[in-house]
Amino acid sequence: MVVAACGADPDEPDRRPAPIQTTPGYEGAPAAWVGDAPAGDPAVATVGGVPIHLTDLKRQMEARPGVPAREVLQALIEGEALAQEAVRQNVNAEERVVERYRESLARAFLDEAFELEVSPASIPMALVKRGYEFSRLQFDRAPAFVMAHMHFVCCYKGKEDCGAPESIECFTLAYPLIGDVYRQAQAALADTFGDPESMEVAMQAFVESARQQFPNLVYQRVPFYYDVNVPHEKQRGRYKLLDERLAKALIAQPLGELTEPIKTDWGWHIASLLARFPEQRRKLTDPGVEQEVRDRAFPAYQRMAFNKRLEELARKYNIQLIHDPLGLLDSYWGYE
Repeated sequence: MVVAACGADPDEPDRRPAPIQTTPGYEGAPAAWVGDAPAGDPAVATVGGVPIHLTDLKRQMEARPGVPAREVLQALIEGEALAQEAVRQNVNAEERVVERYRESLARAFLDEAFELEVSPASIPMALVKRGYEFSRLQFDRAPAFVMAHMHFVCCYKGKEDCGAPESIECFTLAYPLIGDVYRQAQAALADTFGDPESMEVAMQAFVESARQQFPNLVYQRVPFYYDVNVPHEKQRGRYKLLDERLAKALIAQPLGELTEPIKTDWGWHIASLLARFPEQRRKLTDPGVEQEVRDRAFPAYQRMAFNKRLEELARKYNIQLIHDPLGLLDSYWGYE
């Protein structure tokens, strides 16, 4: 992207860029225009020998209120480095470019050079395999379900002794209460039976309205995986599991209906199945899977590649910070 002159206005000052200079140490690699600076305006950084002046930085900070000076400076440095690389590669380096010269060249470099060489197809296969394993449940998993349930919790299995006297007493005391909840819920939620979305909203509202009568009643929405053809004990550790009795009762019922009270190792539950999704058994070698993994991973890979390119440009163009005027600027803007 370039901004070209569309005709000079005789009443406007000539703001064309200064002639492109040669960057010391890089024969034939012209540096991007930084702009005319008034006498005595100190440089806060140099990129390939080309200074970024304090007035440049202040102007950008005024356009970005609240952003720390050093973050704005980093953006200016990155833009200048990209612009110099664009000029070096002769990317849209036309003398007609006027306002926003550096930004135009930096954008052109990204469009015409960086973004052509960095694409989903350029992601190394080793990273694609890691991405597949990281998101494996998107491609290789048991049938998936979503439930909503209201329950009384009497113990947390694995963290507490569910056979302890206080846990047993809780199960006993909660039994008549869960019966009362079931009867009231059947009446309150009757109009939503068969409609999972309405059931979910109505169940939350019911639990909230019943809080004074049942202060320990809890509402929860839970996604889970379960394969009824695999023994329950063999599924442990592979998927987020519900208690076997609750999972099988839910899977067997239509969407948007209420189960009767179910006792599990944790407590008493009344639940409704909100959604079900078929199993996925897609390997990385299956058609379309590799491309899907690449597309999912590309934004993060592109950012990583961009940061790496900026590091290379920082070394190539000898970026230096000049700390004395930066310290004055931090103090002036309150970023000490």
